[in-house]
Amino acid sequence: MRQNSTLPRSNILQSCDTPQSCDTPQSCDTMVALGNATHNGQTIFAKNSDRPADECQPLVQRTAEVHAPASLTQCQFVTLPQTAVTYRHVGSRPHWCWGYEHGFNEHQVVIGNEALPSKLPAADEPKLVGMELLRLGLERARTAAEAVDVITTLVTHYGQGKFANDAGVRTYDNGYIVADPSEAYVIETAGHEWAVQRVQNAIGISNVYSVETGWDQTSPTARQTA
Repeated sequence: MRQNSTLPRSNILQSCDTPQSCDTPQSCDTMVALGNATHNGQTIFAKNSDRPADECQPLVQRTAEVHAPASLTQCQFVTLPQTAVTYRHVGSRPHWCWGYEHGFNEHQVVIGNEALPSKLPAADEPKLVGMELLRLGLERARTAAEAVDVITTLVTHYGQGKFANDAGVRTYDNGYIVADPSEAYVIETAGHEWAVQRVQNAIGISNVYSVETGWDQTSPTARQTA
C-alpha cells in the first residue's frame, strides 16, 4: 500500500461474501487509513496475525488505575517504574504474554505490532518484549503522539528485540502502527534504536523494514548503528 495515495473505499474495506473469501490470513499485517483517505472521513485501522493457529489469544479488558508513588510494573522479563495513572484499554494477547499484539484504549489510541528481522545479534541480557511495549503505550498515552513518545523512550532505555531467555519465548525486533482519530505513526525498532514516520493518509506494514527515507524522528545513535 503506497502512503501517498488516496484509497477508494473498496480498497480499504474488505467484504467477505463467502467463507472461502475469508480464509486464514497468510501473513501478519497492520494498516491504517486516516480520514483524508476514506470514503466517510473516519480513520480505519486493521490488523491480522500469523501467530500459531493453536495458540489461544484472549481479548482482555483492563480498567483504569491510579498507582501509588514508587510503584513498579512487572513485565515478563523486565521490571519498570509505574506511572501515576494507567488508562482503561482492551488488548488481544497470546495467552502466555503480558503484552498485546493489538489493542485500543479509552482515549481511542490504537496500536498494532509486527515482527521485524534485524541483523543485530541476540543479546544476553533481558529486554522488553515487543508486545509489552504495545500494552505500555496503551496504558500510558492519551494520543498517538504520546504513545510514540512512551514506546520510543522505553526502547531507548530498556531495549527490545532478540535476547536469550530460559522461558522459550521467541523474541524479535518490532514495528508498530500507532493511531488515534486524527493522526498515525509508523515506529520501527532494532535493539535500542528506532525510527518514526508520520502517516500522511494511508499505509500498511508487515514483517519487513519500510522506513528507509522520510523519517520524522530517530533515536540519537540510529545512524551509527545502521
